[in-house]
Amino acid sequence: MAKTRADRNRRYREGVARRGGVNFGAVVDRATAARLRGLAREHGEPLGEVLKLASLLAVRELSSTTQTGSAE
Repeated sequence: MAKTRADRNRRYREGVARRGGVNFGAVVDRATAARLRGLAREHGEPLGEVLKLASLLAVRELSSTTQTGSAE
C-alpha cells in the first residue's frame, strides 16, 4: 500500500529527531536567503551548518555589543 504524505512527513520528522535535529521555518528577506544559500553552495556545506555557524556568530556579536553597551 502506498504511504500517504502524512506518513512520509512523520517518518522524516522522526528521523530528524533521532539525529538530534529540529525542523523549523523562518522568514528572511531575499538578500539574506541568497547570502546564506551562497555561503552553503560556495563551501559545500548544508544550509543547516551555515545557519548553525551564523547563530554562533550572532551570539558572539550580540554578547560583545551588550557588554560594551553599544552596537556598531
